Amino acid sequence: MANPKGRLNEFAQRHRFALSFTTAFSDEAGCFVCRLALPEVAGVPGAEFTGNGRKIKAAEAAASEQALEYIASFPHLLPRSQNLRTRSAPSSAREALEAACCDKTEREL
Repeated sequence: MANPKGRLNEFAQRHRFALSFTTAFSDEAGCFVCRLALPEVAGVPGAEFTGNGRKIKAAEAAASEQALEYIASFPHLLPRSQNLRTRSAPSSAREALEAACCDKTEREL
């Protein structure tokens, strides 16, 4: 399974937009802080996410995980077989996003 930033990159490539990560060390927080700007794409309103971590990768992963959960909350991005209103709904936002990023749907064919 790919890391959160990798899964988010897959989504960005599929919908043809660039991710904008801004990461810096915060003396006040005592850790790295990553800000991720997600543009409006595929019917998902744009949003900003912030992640903290002791390392740059951890901060980026934290912000990416928040963005993944946000994206997964939009059922129209899921394959029809995994619509959140059906019995076969994914058990977590992570599974929903993986389905949206990795499965081939009729819309893509």
